[in-house]
Amino acid sequence: QAQTLAKAEAELENHKDQVAALSDESSSRQEALAAAQTELVSHKTQLAAVTGEASSQAQTLAKAEAELENHKDQVAALSDESSSRQEALAAAQTELVSHKTQLAAVTGEAS
Repeated sequence: QAQTLAKAEAELENHKDQVAALSDESSSRQEALAAAQTELVSHKTQLAAVTGEASSQAQTLAKAEAELENHKDQVAALSDESSSRQEALAAAQTELVSHKTQLAAVTGEAS
């Protein structure tokens, strides 16, 4: 019985050492897990910031594109208006030449 008791005590000590080693390993893994979770939160925060910035830039780009289209429409309208005014000016100049010719003819007749 003394030998059996000695073996049991030795085995118990061995198990205590194993439990202590496993406990240390578990603590190390717990710390590593906590560090990984902290890093994950940091990355999620960075990703949210980048995603928000990208979304903001996409909105800015959409606004700029809409403004560009509006300006293109304004330029087209101004171009049409300019063409109409050019045609009106050409007609007025033609009429002016006609009136000058008539005036010259009347002036020539009068003298």
